[in-house]
Amino acid sequence: MATPISRALSANIDDRTLHELYLWPFAEAVRAGVGAVMTAYNEVNGSASHANSYLINNILKDELGFQGFVMCDWLSQASGVAASLAGLDVAMPGDTMIPLLGTSYWNYELSTAVLNGSLPLSRLNDQVTRIVATWFQLGQDQNYPAPNFSSWTNSTVGLLYPGAVISPVGVVNQHVDVQADHANVSRTISRDSITLLKNDNSTLPLARNSSLALFGTDQAKNPIGINSCSSRACDEGTLGMGWGSGTANYPYLDDPVTAIMGMASSTTSYNTDVFPLTVNPTDGTTAVVFVNADSGEGSETVEGNPGDRTVSGLNTWHSGDTLVQQAAEKYSTVIVVVHSVGPVIMENWINLPSVKAVLLAHLPGQEAGASLTDVMFGSYSPSGRLPYSIPVAESDYPASVGIASATFGQVQDTFSEGLYIDYRYLNKHSIAPRFPFGH
Repeated sequence: MATPISRALSANIDDRTLHELYLWPFAEAVRAGVGAVMTAYNEVNGSASHANSYLINNILKDELGFQGFVMCDWLSQASGVAASLAGLDVAMPGDTMIPLLGTSYWNYELSTAVLNGSLPLSRLNDQVTRIVATWFQLGQDQNYPAPNFSSWTNSTVGLLYPGAVISPVGVVNQHVDVQADHANVSRTISRDSITLLKNDNSTLPLARNSSLALFGTDQAKNPIGINSCSSRACDEGTLGMGWGSGTANYPYLDDPVTAIMGMASSTTSYNTDVFPLTVNPTDGTTAVVFVNADSGEGSETVEGNPGDRTVSGLNTWHSGDTLVQQAAEKYSTVIVVVHSVGPVIMENWINLPSVKAVLLAHLPGQEAGASLTDVMFGSYSPSGRLPYSIPVAESDYPASVGIASATFGQVQDTFSEGLYIDYRYLNKHSIAPRFPFGH
């Protein structure tokens, strides 16, 4: 994000790579009928995303035929007429770089720009048309419910205009239950995403009379509350989502330990990331070890990681590798369950004789427990596929630069790898992954 003393990072990318790799999700969103597109904080090829005419006018609105409106991310707008001419339709939240002062690059300034000839009236009309057309397209003119919740507070009563200097108080949260069958949808998505990476001797599925010992704090919900960390900016308990402004509060969290105990009564839980020295497993007991790896938005730093996994690298958090190794020394059968935002290096334990099965459950959300037991106990077959390759070593990937804090001058992030990302890069350089893309 730009600051008063520095420009935002510039992501530099060639046109072929842009079209063949990174444009596809936007093309699919437009085809699905999305009504609004938000621009990024960073620049692209030296031009601010919110005022990048090539991206907004040429590619999004012309090539992809997008007929909705384009908005900027909060407080990223840095120009008035230029942004409008480049295709920006809505400024969010409307203020300039100093919030709450009521000043704006647009507001009445758009009228001034039209009157002095610097902005064509047709462009202003186009902005309005795109907003109103989307409103009609999504049926918001026909008995559409008014907002009934506040993003500022969970209390029933609060400030009606929290951004104002003086605001009346009233009901801001009506606590309307809109969950419907979302639990079933969430469980299905989480279950169908689980990827079976290893299953020696047909260790999975488990029988309901199995004797199990569970290890790792990732097995259970955060003991101080599932929503206790702002924007989920901590790695405590079951990892169901990353952190940042795009997160949501859990309505509940079905954690793995509860779900497993509901399926196998002979289950002992060791809710710790340090292997207990007093554990003496009995014959036939299977260890299930939970490990994870987290990341999120750069606005928050978690355990030394400023957004991306700068400090932890592609390793499991909380000494997860050590926990697996120690469990494998004690138990003849170990199942590893991984909750992760992306690839994790598994070389310290993947080939240990006792590690018989590995499930990558990704980020399962509120149905973390039931979706896992559906697969572990054989109600459903694991059908997930890896959306990325898992390398043998982090150095198998091309070098990347971690940007942990603001810097003077403009950072240039050039996508020099072009089309050769993930499995394409590995294939090009004859590097065999531990588990390939699509496994």
